[in-house]
Amino acid sequence: MTGSIGKTGTKDLIRAMAGMERVVLATESNLNNEIGVPLTLLQIEPSTEIVVVEMGMRGLGQIAYLADIAEPDVGVITNVAPVHLELLGTLENVAQAKAELILRTKPDGVVVVPRDCRALEEWVEKAGRRAGRRVVRFALEGAAEQEPLGREVVEPVVGHAEGRDPLILGHATVCDAARCLLHVTWPEGEAEVTTPFTARYRLENTVAAAAVCYAAQLSLQHCLHGVGGVVFTPGRGDEYEVGGLIILDDTYNANPEAVAMALSGLMERARQVGGRSVAILGDMLELGADAGLYHAQIGHKAAEMGVEVLYAVGEHASTVVEAYESVAPHGVAKARALVDIPGMANELKLSLKPGDVVLVKGSRRLCLEQVVQGLLSLAREEC
Repeated sequence: MTGSIGKTGTKDLIRAMAGMERVVLATESNLNNEIGVPLTLLQIEPSTEIVVVEMGMRGLGQIAYLADIAEPDVGVITNVAPVHLELLGTLENVAQAKAELILRTKPDGVVVVPRDCRALEEWVEKAGRRAGRRVVRFALEGAAEQEPLGREVVEPVVGHAEGRDPLILGHATVCDAARCLLHVTWPEGEAEVTTPFTARYRLENTVAAAAVCYAAQLSLQHCLHGVGGVVFTPGRGDEYEVGGLIILDDTYNANPEAVAMALSGLMERARQVGGRSVAILGDMLELGADAGLYHAQIGHKAAEMGVEVLYAVGEHASTVVEAYESVAPHGVAKARALVDIPGMANELKLSLKPGDVVLVKGSRRLCLEQVVQGLLSLAREEC
């Protein structure tokens, strides 16, 4: 499996869900390159029934190389977004790089792709259907009502995919502060599962994982029971409640679409608990010549979403702050560019308040996990 966003979280969910039916081996952490993929495959035991192999890339030809090693029966692409543009240049090239997995999935295999991803359609048609590979699609629809779980739920009216492809469709019917009731349909049935998370991107990952289980001809009724036991790889949306703060650790990596999704999750969580929304955003790397534009867009988006306090760090910090301030209401929202990452926690301690929901998000090279650990240490000292 590959994708611009959510591949590791989806991998974790596939491991938990498919593990309800089979003995599963999956990529540990993010060992998803030309070293990590062989290391994963070398762990196969005689008892192993399913191997979930995560594949990352930085340029054209790299997914093809990894897929030639793994020889997948099912090829999964979670999505396509503007990442690695420094090397790839355009979104079309990103799609081409990801689509190498379609080309390398076994000729009698199955390709699992989002229902709504135009950048992949040419490749799905050419390397998928025309080459004899089956195609399974997935989608998450609608926004959940924020109400306590346990009330009577009205079943949504849903259909299946237009055309020839089976569609695995998810709809979060009701959510409270910590859980969602996710209704999942597939051509032969439907089921509901309570998820131990509410962020929309996690729900999307769950539906993608359900589509993979369907493609692997596993029982979705059974696999969905595995959602409650999922253990996510650290640094990808972990939540900590300490010292009156809720800290959202999404520090592993960042690109424009992933940051937008994380900001949406921040606002959702802040509404749920009635807290102030605080975003600490680091640079998004490898965006090429349009990096400044992408960072300005994130600043605008944060203000438009209603983020109340914004801190930015990195080479493009001033761009993010200026864009935010150009849209945010004067006298209500505030923003600041920070420089010293190791010392940021001490500085933030002076401005954060009990009840704040704090998102920390940035590209891996900025090491913003230091900020998370610093905040956790300071908050625990006060407990």
